[in-house]
Amino acid sequence: MDLNNPNQVYTINSSTSPAIGNFIEQIEIRNDGKIWLRQTDYSTGQNSIAYYDGSSWSGFHSGNAPFGSRVTGLSISPSGSAYILASGNDTQVYKFNRGSWEKAGAALPFKDFGGDLWIDKNESFWIANRYGLSILASEAALPVTVRDFMASAESNLVTLKWKVADQIEMSKYVVEHSTDAKTFRAISETPAIDTTFYSLTHYNPAAGLNYYRLKSIEIDADFAYSKIIAVDLSSMEEMFFYPNPASHELEIKVGSNLINQPGTMTIFTADGKRILSKEIGKLKKRENIDVSSLSSGTYLIRIENNLTVGSGMIQVVR
Repeated sequence: MDLNNPNQVYTINSSTSPAIGNFIEQIEIRNDGKIWLRQTDYSTGQNSIAYYDGSSWSGFHSGNAPFGSRVTGLSISPSGSAYILASGNDTQVYKFNRGSWEKAGAALPFKDFGGDLWIDKNESFWIANRYGLSILASEAALPVTVRDFMASAESNLVTLKWKVADQIEMSKYVVEHSTDAKTFRAISETPAIDTTFYSLTHYNPAAGLNYYRLKSIEIDADFAYSKIIAVDLSSMEEMFFYPNPASHELEIKVGSNLINQPGTMTIFTADGKRILSKEIGKLKKRENIDVSSLSSGTYLIRIENNLTVGSGMIQVVR
């Protein structure tokens, strides 16, 4: 009904437009009057999206869009871009860009995930349901242009690398880690300096899937997150240390792929400074090392040869 003219009634439903489903779950209206609907066809159980561009309706569903039939969230960003949350075997955010849908960020390992989606001014994605609140983003959402954020595994170490451009009024970069892509904690950070390339190392990742995201923090404390990336360390073979913490002598159980091979044993401080290096002609199943000269603190022990690398963290106490 037109409130200025109660006699003027418009009917918008599945009868007037085949793009509209028979049950509307959510409606979002842009400032320019364009309309987005999240809807369900209860005769088939299929979810879909309808879009009114000001003159006609269009429909997006499993037959003509990449997000399948389970759409659980719809949001319009402050800039007017449409985003949806789709979930089946995993969960993915999609953005409507120039007439088609494209993935925004990496898929998350959440099956049949239902939740609300909200897009903030940085085009970061906020997802909420009864279990909590999560934030994720595409690289375009960062206050600095981040390119090639990636993780690579080397034995039981993970190296995080990224390149930046348009680095203006940035304070620092913080790498956060998770084993379930839900709960993240900061593991390392580096100040923003006059460079385009950054690299940080995660010295004690978990066996299996490890998830990482980059938090870019500006001088005024505003921040945004990168997309989430993952690296699989399912085949990681850890070295074992006894006792740990240690005070005098440390026994190392060497990884099977290093036994009977020549190698180098190196000790690093927690911030990456090398303090001891020892060549070993033939690595035994168990190696002993004197740590009585080390100050109290956390250290990385790394054993390597031309073929492979093994490492782990120890605590020295006095």
